Amino acid sequence: MRFGVFIGILLLGIGFLVPLRAQPVEAVSTPVTRREVRRWLNITQDNPVLSEEANHDLIAEIQKRGVNFVLAPEEEWAFQLLEASDELILAIRNAIPADQRAAFLLAADRTKLYNTFSVNYRRPDLASRRTALEAGQEFLERYRNDAAVKDAVSFLTRYIPQLTRSVQMMERTTRLRRGKN
Repeated sequence: MRFGVFIGILLLGIGFLVPLRAQPVEAVSTPVTRREVRRWLNITQDNPVLSEEANHDLIAEIQKRGVNFVLAPEEEWAFQLLEASDELILAIRNAIPADQRAAFLLAADRTKLYNTFSVNYRRPDLASRRTALEAGQEFLERYRNDAAVKDAVSFLTRYIPQLTRSVQMMERTTRLRRGKN
């Protein structure tokens, strides 16, 4: 039974690859997407021969069409877990000029830190508040003088002292409760 399921999945995966490979280059003018790379790697992950072929095909597509994304280091690692070759990672990395890649990664880092703050700062538990405080403080350390995020810096500068007091009060309450029990 398992062998039949494996064969079915393998044939389904090959079925997805064949239409992609059969398309003429002119018909596909949009850049390669992160989702497209992930899909190809997922389909071929458990078969070394198909995985190697998918890596080569993806590299060729990236060289023809470019990409519309930049891989952060943790995403490179995730792609490597899906059997992305070093050459494929390098092709993705080199598909966008270094200065644009750096700007994109900087913006992604700012967004990640601010989102971590904003998701956690109103939550009622101590762990979330600590997470928000750490993210907010790190954001201010890194980007205090960055004109692109001056509104966020202004908000965090005003709110971090309140959040710090809130965390300290919650920690004190937690210590007192532990002491009474």
